[in-house]
Amino acid sequence: MRKLSERLRKKKHQAVPLVVGVSWYNEAEWAHVKAASVDPERFEPSFVEWSVMAEQALVELKQRAVKPVKVFIVAQELLAWCLAHNKPNDAAARAEFVSGTRLRPSTSTSRPSRRTFRRSSSKFVR
Repeated sequence: MRKLSERLRKKKHQAVPLVVGVSWYNEAEWAHVKAASVDPERFEPSFVEWSVMAEQALVELKQRAVKPVKVFIVAQELLAWCLAHNKPNDAAARAEFVSGTRLRPSTSTSRPSRRTFRRSSSKFVR
């Protein structure tokens, strides 16, 4: 059995992963956000292509000791936020919308994962 001081020293040196919110969509919301964006060329041509790219991005973030957290985007809420903050619906505004989000458990029915979050929920929902 290891000494307490050894265990504490090891625990102290363990890195705490950086938690990063990642924009996540279901197919309908992705289409709405893309259609309303000022930079639709920044989106993949199809939802399927976006989904493949997004899943790969999650893998790459995890490999870099970053903890990605899916933040499900509701187009209507994003557009209302953009209007309220006088921002265009562009990549920078979408990133700001997600990064300014207080992460909450998702009530989304689209593709559940172990840790999914939804910006719109004002309550902790199980």
